[in-house]
Amino acid sequence: MTDKRQNDSILIVLPLDGEIVPIDQVPDPIFSGRMMGDGAAVIPENGKIVAPVDGTLSMIAPTRHAFGFKTADGKEVLVHVGLETVGLEGAPFTVHAKAGDKVKKGDLIAEVDLDFLKEKGINPITPIILCKGGDDVVMDIAEGKGKAGQTAVLTLFPRQAEEKSEKPEATEAKAKAARPEEKKKKKKLNINFDALQKFGKVLMVVIAVMPAAGLMISLGKLVAMSGASVPVILTIGAVMENIGWAIINNLNLLFAIAIGGSWARERAGGAFAACIAFILINSITGQIFGVTNDMLADPAAMTHTLFGQEIA
Repeated sequence: MTDKRQNDSILIVLPLDGEIVPIDQVPDPIFSGRMMGDGAAVIPENGKIVAPVDGTLSMIAPTRHAFGFKTADGKEVLVHVGLETVGLEGAPFTVHAKAGDKVKKGDLIAEVDLDFLKEKGINPITPIILCKGGDDVVMDIAEGKGKAGQTAVLTLFPRQAEEKSEKPEATEAKAKAARPEEKKKKKKLNINFDALQKFGKVLMVVIAVMPAAGLMISLGKLVAMSGASVPVILTIGAVMENIGWAIINNLNLLFAIAIGGSWARERAGGAFAACIAFILINSITGQIFGVTNDMLADPAAMTHTLFGQEIA
């Protein structure tokens, strides 16, 4: 039975020299969570990327960081070189093949400059994923270090051969044991914790200015009290207090801009800062020149400059 099992097996070899690690150790939830399929990963020791299977080079990413391969029996294998390498726009990659080429295990496909990735602080760990054709196979994952084009990283055995080697009662027992796990998986919520974290940070920006607003109100009252009847000091105190109240009274607007800005990514900070500047300019100039909302509605209203001159 063992000989037949070995004869029916399919080998997916390493695309790069290096150390093989389980897929759940890849620090990216897309791969470690097996969202694209099951497999393994390699921590590369050099930059030569070779074909992991016999078949067709079915896809080369526009940024040259990922390569898709398809075998004659329809299995699809993805080699994703490094994490977040899509943002490099192909800079460290040199491709020696083109999509549609027939390939054999070990054929040179591309090269990557690992020193460049290191300088950019990018993790070079390379997932090798069986994206399609894994439903009818049992996967055996290798361990340790290996050579590109030679060492089998994934060995695939036909699932039928695996099931026939067991008694029907044992197969049914395994199926029943797996059913509760399947139900649990279905109940899992797909929560984007990264998005929630960013949203929380945006709201914290608004909350962070509230103590400063309270401090300005307190300092403004103290300055006004110490200024007695000196007009300039009284004005400074009133301006400081008014700055604090301007922020407190417009918290609803600040929260609205912060929440909307969180969807606009880097534009959020600029929108928030512009809003605060608008509020403070209106508040400060209104306090200095003694302008109120009622006066704005009265075309005959008069105010005074800091030197006592009347102005309309």
